[in-house]
Amino acid sequence: MKKNIWRAVIEVGFIIFLFYSNLLMGEFERSGMGQKRGVAWAIGDILTAANFEIAYDPIERTVPMHPEFEKALRENKEAKKVFDSLRPSLQLEINRYFSFLKSESAIDRNVTKAIQFLLGKGRFVARDKPN
Repeated sequence: MKKNIWRAVIEVGFIIFLFYSNLLMGEFERSGMGQKRGVAWAIGDILTAANFEIAYDPIERTVPMHPEFEKALRENKEAKKVFDSLRPSLQLEINRYFSFLKSESAIDRNVTKAIQFLLGKGRFVARDKPN
């Protein structure tokens, strides 16, 4: 939950930053709205409930591990240990890679490559080493 709140704070800050960068570049005044309604209106227009709803997205986005890859990790404890020690973003990248594969031959071939990569014997997802 804390992670989501900080993400919302950062995204709202980014929205405000974009507003001020446009203000500094003169977009606000050239559009005519700056002269008609003023800066207070512009800030109120940016800080709406809709913008905060967009910035706060509580849905956890996960990619499930492919069953064949999961089976291969269960069979190879050393590769499983290395996979579990990888940073979460690399684990997600590997899982996402498997989610795009369609044919069984591609899945089998890449499961083998991934296990070899985790054991330090080959390349996978454009990397030489798992760490």
